[in-house]
Amino acid sequence: MRFVEEYDAEVEDDFMTVVLPEFVLDHWYAQVLHNQSALVLRTRLRARPDTAVTSVPFHLRGGDVEVGGTD
Repeated sequence: MRFVEEYDAEVEDDFMTVVLPEFVLDHWYAQVLHNQSALVLRTRLRARPDTAVTSVPFHLRGGDVEVGGTD
């Protein structure tokens, strides 16, 4: 949000489009856990004038997500 507000202050008379990735997972409970920040951000951005929000599904399968792993 800070970046969007700073950029909006620099450029006058602009229309901004923000693209948000949304994870599409195998199980409903994983979907709920992974997309909460996108939901909050989308809600705040939709309240801004001259701002469009686009959600793009990013499909993940069970083997694509590493939970709590370390490298």
